[in-house]
Amino acid sequence: MAETETEEIFTPHGLTPEEKEHYKRLAIKFGIFTGIIILMFDILVFFSYIGHSSWEKGLKNQLVQTISENSLPYTVDSFLPIQSSFAVSSAAFLLKDSEDSYATALILRVVTLYGPQAAVFVCKDEEVQFVSFLTLNEKSQNAVRKASEKSQIAYWKSRIPRILKTLDYSALQADETQTESQNEEE
Repeated sequence: MAETETEEIFTPHGLTPEEKEHYKRLAIKFGIFTGIIILMFDILVFFSYIGHSSWEKGLKNQLVQTISENSLPYTVDSFLPIQSSFAVSSAAFLLKDSEDSYATALILRVVTLYGPQAAVFVCKDEEVQFVSFLTLNEKSQNAVRKASEKSQIAYWKSRIPRILKTLDYSALQADETQTESQNEEE
Protein backbone atom coordinates (compact mmCIF):
# COMPACT_ATOMS: atom_id res chain seq x y z
CA MET A 1 0.00 0.00 0.00
CA ALA A 2 2.86 2.33 0.72
CA GLU A 3 4.15 1.70 -2.77
CA THR A 4 0.89 2.81 -4.48
CA GLU A 5 0.69 5.89 -2.32
CA THR A 6 4.18 6.97 -3.39
CA GLU A 7 3.32 6.29 -7.07
CA GLU A 8 0.25 8.52 -6.79
CA ILE A 9 2.24 11.23 -5.08
CA PHE A 10 5.05 11.17 -7.65
CA THR A 11 2.97 11.03 -10.87
CA PRO A 12 4.22 13.73 -13.25
CA HIS A 13 2.22 16.98 -13.14
CA GLY A 14 -0.05 15.46 -10.56
CA LEU A 15 -2.14 13.63 -13.19
CA THR A 16 -3.61 10.23 -12.67
CA PRO A 17 -3.33 7.63 -15.45
CA GLU A 18 -7.02 8.16 -16.30
CA GLU A 19 -6.46 11.90 -16.73
CA LYS A 20 -3.41 11.26 -18.91
CA GLU A 21 -5.47 8.98 -21.13
CA HIS A 22 -8.25 11.59 -21.32
CA TYR A 23 -5.84 14.34 -22.39
CA LYS A 24 -4.17 12.01 -24.86
CA ARG A 25 -7.55 11.33 -26.52
CA LEU A 26 -8.28 15.08 -26.61
CA ALA A 27 -4.91 15.79 -28.23
CA ILE A 28 -5.58 13.13 -30.87
CA LYS A 29 -9.05 14.55 -31.60
CA PHE A 30 -7.62 18.08 -31.83
CA GLY A 31 -4.88 16.86 -34.19
CA ILE A 32 -7.40 15.14 -36.45
CA PHE A 33 -9.64 18.23 -36.46
CA THR A 34 -6.68 20.49 -37.30
CA GLY A 35 -5.59 18.11 -40.06
CA ILE A 36 -9.07 18.18 -41.60
CA ILE A 37 -9.15 22.00 -41.53
CA ILE A 38 -5.71 22.21 -43.18
CA LEU A 39 -6.74 19.65 -45.82
CA MET A 40 -9.93 21.59 -46.63
CA PHE A 41 -7.96 24.82 -46.94
CA ASP A 42 -5.43 23.12 -49.25
CA ILE A 43 -8.24 21.78 -51.44
CA LEU A 44 -9.78 25.26 -51.65
CA VAL A 45 -6.46 26.83 -52.68
CA PHE A 46 -5.83 24.05 -55.22
CA PHE A 47 -9.19 24.52 -56.95
CA SER A 48 -8.79 28.30 -56.91
CA TYR A 49 -5.42 27.94 -58.59
CA ILE A 50 -6.78 25.54 -61.22
CA GLY A 51 -9.87 27.67 -61.85
CA HIS A 52 -7.84 30.82 -62.46
CA SER A 53 -6.68 29.75 -65.92
CA SER A 54 -10.21 28.83 -67.02
CA TRP A 55 -11.41 32.19 -65.63
CA GLU A 56 -8.78 33.96 -67.79
CA LYS A 57 -9.78 31.95 -70.88
CA GLY A 58 -13.47 32.69 -70.34
CA LEU A 59 -12.86 36.41 -69.95
CA LYS A 60 -10.61 36.42 -73.00
CA ASN A 61 -13.32 34.72 -75.09
CA GLN A 62 -15.94 37.21 -73.92
CA LEU A 63 -13.57 40.09 -74.64
CA VAL A 64 -12.88 38.79 -78.16
CA GLN A 65 -16.64 38.58 -78.75
CA THR A 66 -17.25 42.09 -77.38
CA ILE A 67 -14.44 43.59 -79.48
CA SER A 68 -15.76 41.96 -82.65
CA GLU A 69 -19.37 43.02 -81.90
CA ASN A 70 -18.24 46.62 -81.46
CA SER A 71 -16.04 46.55 -84.61
CA LEU A 72 -12.86 47.55 -82.81
CA PRO A 73 -9.61 47.06 -84.77
CA TYR A 74 -7.92 44.97 -82.08
CA THR A 75 -7.01 41.37 -81.41
CA VAL A 76 -6.65 40.14 -77.84
CA ASP A 77 -3.03 39.29 -77.16
CA SER A 78 -2.42 38.25 -73.54
CA PHE A 79 -3.57 38.55 -69.94
CA LEU A 80 -1.89 41.20 -67.78
CA PRO A 81 -1.77 40.66 -64.01
CA ILE A 82 -2.94 43.58 -61.88
CA GLN A 83 -0.79 44.23 -58.81
CA SER A 84 -3.34 45.92 -56.57
CA SER A 85 -6.57 45.27 -54.74
CA PHE A 86 -8.43 45.87 -58.02
CA ALA A 87 -7.32 42.39 -59.13
CA VAL A 88 -10.28 40.93 -57.24
CA SER A 89 -12.90 42.63 -59.39
CA SER A 90 -11.05 43.37 -62.62
CA ALA A 91 -8.87 41.92 -65.35
CA ALA A 92 -6.58 43.43 -67.96
CA PHE A 93 -5.61 42.20 -71.42
CA LEU A 94 -3.10 43.48 -73.92
CA LEU A 95 -4.65 44.34 -77.29
CA LYS A 96 -2.83 44.57 -80.60
CA ASP A 97 -4.02 46.40 -83.69
CA SER A 98 -3.12 45.98 -87.36
CA GLU A 99 -0.28 48.52 -87.08
CA ASP A 100 1.41 46.45 -84.32
CA SER A 101 0.67 49.09 -81.72
CA TYR A 102 -0.72 48.10 -78.35
CA ALA A 103 -3.67 49.10 -76.21
CA THR A 104 -5.02 47.73 -72.97
CA ALA A 105 -8.48 46.32 -72.35
CA LEU A 106 -9.66 46.58 -68.77
CA ILE A 107 -12.67 44.63 -67.54
CA LEU A 108 -14.08 46.09 -64.32
CA ARG A 109 -17.01 45.14 -62.17
CA VAL A 110 -19.11 48.30 -62.15
CA VAL A 111 -22.04 48.74 -59.79
CA THR A 112 -25.06 49.97 -61.73
CA LEU A 113 -28.72 50.47 -60.95
CA TYR A 114 -29.23 46.99 -62.38
CA GLY A 115 -26.62 45.37 -60.16
CA PRO A 116 -22.92 44.75 -60.73
CA GLN A 117 -21.96 44.44 -64.39
CA ALA A 118 -18.65 43.70 -66.11
CA ALA A 119 -17.69 46.77 -68.13
CA VAL A 120 -15.05 46.80 -70.87
CA PHE A 121 -12.78 49.80 -71.29
CA VAL A 122 -10.04 50.19 -73.92
CA CYS A 123 -7.10 52.39 -73.07
CA LYS A 124 -4.56 53.68 -75.57
CA ASP A 125 -2.12 56.52 -74.97
CA GLU A 126 -3.86 57.75 -71.79
CA GLU A 127 -7.19 57.89 -73.65
CA VAL A 128 -9.91 55.75 -72.07
CA GLN A 129 -12.90 54.58 -74.10
CA PHE A 130 -15.89 52.72 -72.70
CA VAL A 131 -16.76 49.87 -75.07
CA SER A 132 -19.68 47.97 -73.58
CA PHE A 133 -20.90 45.68 -70.83
CA LEU A 134 -20.11 41.98 -71.13
CA THR A 135 -22.85 39.37 -71.51
CA LEU A 136 -25.81 41.70 -71.82
CA ASN A 137 -28.28 41.64 -74.68
CA GLU A 138 -28.71 44.81 -76.72
CA LYS A 139 -31.86 46.04 -74.97
CA SER A 140 -30.38 45.59 -71.49
CA GLN A 141 -27.07 47.00 -72.69
CA ASN A 142 -28.71 50.26 -73.77
CA ALA A 143 -30.69 50.62 -70.52
CA VAL A 144 -27.65 50.01 -68.31
CA ARG A 145 -25.46 52.25 -70.45
CA LYS A 146 -27.90 55.17 -70.32
CA ALA A 147 -28.32 54.87 -66.55
CA SER A 148 -24.57 54.57 -65.91
CA GLU A 149 -22.97 56.82 -68.56
CA LYS A 150 -22.71 60.01 -66.52
CA SER A 151 -22.04 58.47 -63.14
CA GLN A 152 -20.29 55.10 -62.94
CA ILE A 153 -18.73 55.05 -66.40
CA ALA A 154 -17.42 58.60 -66.04
CA TYR A 155 -16.01 57.78 -62.61
CA TRP A 156 -14.15 54.69 -63.83
CA LYS A 157 -12.85 56.51 -66.90
CA SER A 158 -11.14 58.96 -64.56
CA ARG A 159 -9.78 56.17 -62.30
CA ILE A 160 -8.48 53.82 -64.99
CA PRO A 161 -5.20 55.66 -65.73
CA ARG A 162 -4.18 55.05 -62.10
CA ILE A 163 -5.19 51.39 -62.32
CA LEU A 164 -3.11 50.97 -65.47
CA LYS A 165 -0.02 51.94 -63.51
CA THR A 166 -0.45 48.79 -61.41
CA LEU A 167 -0.31 46.38 -64.35
CA ASP A 168 2.50 43.85 -64.28
CA TYR A 169 4.14 44.08 -67.71
CA SER A 170 7.10 42.04 -66.45
CA ALA A 171 4.98 38.89 -66.78
CA LEU A 172 4.43 39.78 -70.43
CA GLN A 173 8.15 40.33 -70.98
CA ALA A 174 8.92 36.95 -69.37
CA ASP A 175 6.46 35.28 -71.77
CA GLU A 176 8.09 37.00 -74.76
CA THR A 177 11.56 35.91 -73.60
CA GLN A 178 10.37 32.33 -73.18
CA THR A 179 8.74 32.36 -76.65
CA GLU A 180 11.93 33.74 -78.21
CA SER A 181 14.08 31.04 -76.58
CA GLN A 182 11.69 28.35 -77.82
CA ASN A 183 11.87 29.75 -81.35
CA GLU A 184 15.67 29.73 -81.22
CA GLU A 185 15.70 26.07 -80.17
CA GLU A 186 13.57 25.08 -83.16
